[in-house]
Amino acid sequence: MPKAERAFLADCFDAYLDAQGDVPLDRALGLRKWGGVSVARAVALSDRDGLLINIWQGQTEWRSLSPLAAARMMKLSADRYESGRWPRERDQVTAPAAEPAATWWRILQSGVAIPDVRRLQQILTDGGTPPVKGPYNR
Repeated sequence: MPKAERAFLADCFDAYLDAQGDVPLDRALGLRKWGGVSVARAVALSDRDGLLINIWQGQTEWRSLSPLAAARMMKLSADRYESGRWPRERDQVTAPAAEPAATWWRILQSGVAIPDVRRLQQILTDGGTPPVKGPYNR
């Protein structure tokens, strides 16, 4: 194990032991925080935002649109997928072969909602949720 990772874990365990049981181990390790967004949720949101940006750039009918226009078209497509195909495909092991259904399946399968038009526009404009920083990618 690299030195930086050992130091990170040692610091977390020290915090856990110093708290004498007042702080759960998962919180001391940084896996769960007081309020806010958990690490797992932040990763899922970042992944979702990356998928949304990729599909915007990859779909020829959306690529040339402004972020607002693309967000509206993408939301219509996602809503159609979620109400039509998703109930039949939610238990499948792999995503559908064709886009955009594959992206909608991946997002919904992760347990994260497809954002509304306003948030979708923000993601397309600003690049979405920043990747989560941790001991492996500081």
